[in-house]
Amino acid sequence: SSAASDVYKRQIVGALADAGLEVPVVIGGIVPDDDRLALADAGVVGVLGPGAPAEEVATCVRDAAASRGRG
Repeated sequence: SSAASDVYKRQIVGALADAGLEVPVVIGGIVPDDDRLALADAGVVGVLGPGAPAEEVATCVRDAAASRGRG
């Protein structure tokens, strides 16, 4: 996996869990396809690529917020 994906898994998602926060995490940027499954397994609910259209961003964030009460 890439170094950036490791940072997301360890530092961001881990810190939220350590703080007892159950919040959806959506990330953006260049994320290698091989890292997407590992990020999902770590708790990232959405990955948006560079230049994602506003509609895609809004849908992803809306779906992430709606998923908060599930699971």
